[in-house]
Amino acid sequence: MSTRLPRHGARAGILLLLATGACADEREDLVRKTIGPSGGLISSHDDVLTLVFQPGALDREYDVEIFPSDEPPLIFGQAYRVKPDVELAVDVEVTYRRVLPNNVDGVAVAAIRLDDYTAQMGHWVALPRLSIDEPSGSVLASDHQLSLYYGMLERGGGSTSAGTSGPTSGPTSDPTDDPTGGATASTTDEPTTAGPTCGDDVAEGDEVCDGSDLGDNTCQAEGFDGGELACAADCSAFDTRGCLMAVCGDGIAVGDEPCDGIDVADATCMSEGFDSGTVACNDDCTIDTAGCGICGNNQIDGAEGCDGAWLFETCQTLGYDSGETSCAVDCTVDVTGCGLCGNDTIDGTEFCDGLDLSGTTCAALGFTAANDLACAESCATYDYTGCGVQVYEVSAGSSMLMASNRFRGNGYIAASTGLLTDFEVYLDVAAPCDLDFYVWEGPAFGGPHVQVARTTVTAGPGLNYYSAGIPLVPITSGLYYILGVGWNCQATYYWDSTGTYAGADGGLGAAHVGYTDNSYPGASDMYVPPGNGGPATVYPQRVHYGT
Repeated sequence: MSTRLPRHGARAGILLLLATGACADEREDLVRKTIGPSGGLISSHDDVLTLVFQPGALDREYDVEIFPSDEPPLIFGQAYRVKPDVELAVDVEVTYRRVLPNNVDGVAVAAIRLDDYTAQMGHWVALPRLSIDEPSGSVLASDHQLSLYYGMLERGGGSTSAGTSGPTSGPTSDPTDDPTGGATASTTDEPTTAGPTCGDDVAEGDEVCDGSDLGDNTCQAEGFDGGELACAADCSAFDTRGCLMAVCGDGIAVGDEPCDGIDVADATCMSEGFDSGTVACNDDCTIDTAGCGICGNNQIDGAEGCDGAWLFETCQTLGYDSGETSCAVDCTVDVTGCGLCGNDTIDGTEFCDGLDLSGTTCAALGFTAANDLACAESCATYDYTGCGVQVYEVSAGSSMLMASNRFRGNGYIAASTGLLTDFEVYLDVAAPCDLDFYVWEGPAFGGPHVQVARTTVTAGPGLNYYSAGIPLVPITSGLYYILGVGWNCQATYYWDSTGTYAGADGGLGAAHVGYTDNSYPGASDMYVPPGNGGPATVYPQRVHYGT
């Protein structure tokens, strides 16, 4: 688990307490001082405890209070309570001046440490000691937040997290007490052995720890649930301020907690037996796998875009304009079948795209004009203009009728051999419906007729020329052709009742007044009854034809 800072207020140590109790304002021994971002100093009423705030330690002004407390118990001297409990940007310097003699019960100042009290754990924790002043009986330490209590304990003594170690120095011998009466000491050189050196990352002698050398100790061994144990600067005790207690709901996964809030530690969907998705944390600090998925179970879960037959994304919803999506073996949406018209690459269901014509030319398609073939803007067909294809207007209807279930078509006698690239019919469609476009070919007026092209186009509503979008249809000179459309919805169709357009040029040949058709001239899967058009009827069409 990654290293984390201790949660705010987890350690109730160094003289700062937020707990409720008797009103501090009623105490005569309470000292209160307003200290802000510029820093400042505050001492207890008896000058035993002093806190020095460096500039920038506090983010705003606080009313800092100090007063003596009988709880928790100390080995030496008086405990002091401090308010408020706040994190500091810069460590506060904490000085404790002993009011007792320099040497009490055989314990020197050098063997005493400055502690803060951890309320949750119920024991004292040593602060990193900066220096000692034996003549004044003072110990200087640092703290990164104001704590609940500060006090002095023997190094290695008491119920603490410091472990057990003896005094670092004993009483200083007074030469006047020498029973030899001041006999001259021997001047013989004797070998000396260097003592332990704090800071060399090797715990030896009376050192509890040294830098990274913590022995086998951990935060868990010190009674916590997790975190990072460190060593005090003077190697006299463990620094447990990086240790943590497991509290579900505080947003930090510690100890046996699999997760806490957004902290899911090392948990992933894969570690939980799934193959995609993201885990979350339940309110009871257990792993939530609702966002995880297993590819191949025919259910879209986790981070899957699809699964088997379950596929809801289309090419259009993903920003393409043609083609069909599929589901890949890894349950991602496969868009290789999708196309985007205008990217100069034939993809999806495109016929061509920009300059990408798949090497096709006018000559390859059968046109005699060897000009430039182009792609239509829709990418659904070619633009045959460069191949000599022209658009021929046939009739401009003078009469009209709204009807359903109709077929209307013009007959043409082919006067040349060429290619029919498209044709359009003039209709006013009441609502969107399917229009069936047909091209029939026959040897004579009466047939028999063979269907040579058919397309179905969803069109409408509105009055317009609707395009058949047929593939290229070879036209043979001398044969008879019918170009028409059938519909089974409400539509208004038009015809020329004046005879003006009888014999009009349709490009492939003249529109023959005796060769119009008001019913399907051949087999069709759409039943449309015969119409009532006369032999002089010609319907408005546009014919796209070239040779």
